[in-house]
Amino acid sequence: MLNYKNIIDDLKKLVNNHKQINSFGTGDIRQLIYLTQEVEGNENTGDNAPVYPLCYVIPQPAIRDEQFNTFTFNIIVADIM
Repeated sequence: MLNYKNIIDDLKKLVNNHKQINSFGTGDIRQLIYLTQEVEGNENTGDNAPVYPLCYVIPQPAIRDEQFNTFTFNIIVADIM
């Protein structure tokens, strides 16, 4: 069964296996700077700043009908100029 947690876990695996993306996070856009859940493949337990480039997933409201849940995400891949 595909649910929100599975989608986020799959995106996290994708980022961790990517050779150039160093940080991953999910949440509201206002949390982008300080709430990066993973930095360089390790859990970010101290609210450390992200190591760029990063991937940040912003969930949008889900749409539910009788048979399906439709999840929508905005995905930001960012680096420092």
